Amino acid sequence: MALALSRATASAAVVVIHEFGASAQSWEAAGDMASVSQSAFGGGSLRGDFSSQGLFFTPETGSFRQDTDSGFLGVYPGASQITGFSFDFYASSVLPLDLNLRLFSGLNVYFVTLDLTGRTWSGWENFTVGLNDPFWRGNSAILNNVTAVEVQVARGSAAAQTFYLENFQ
Repeated sequence: MALALSRATASAAVVVIHEFGASAQSWEAAGDMASVSQSAFGGGSLRGDFSSQGLFFTPETGSFRQDTDSGFLGVYPGASQITGFSFDFYASSVLPLDLNLRLFSGLNVYFVTLDLTGRTWSGWENFTVGLNDPFWRGNSAILNNVTAVEVQVARGSAAAQTFYLENFQ
């Protein structure tokens, strides 16, 4: 698998890796995503679904959300020396319109929109982003108390859609 990076190359200490081979590891659906569950696809991954909208497309965003694993929560970089994130993403039938990595502290959010251009989407796509990437938006003070991490997807059409997340670290 070729490594495709976002705008900036990141080097991150691997503290926790979620591979989803046996369980969803407490990840859940957020926003307009109908469900998130463990899947056998790709040898074990996290599956996120958007329900069909019928005839008319209405833009929606939904997320794979983690808010219980202490390996991803707390102060960044902190004792774990978290300097960035990496994950693999697969679009089953419809390409996403947008993909964001979001860090929360309560209701406040710090996010980066991931670059989707130039990708073949013929299989798993790797995304790697450092906390020093200049394209992060919001208040970086959130890094003093991260309470949740999300991979947010904007659906691409009115049809039912499935996306997969793997190797989140």
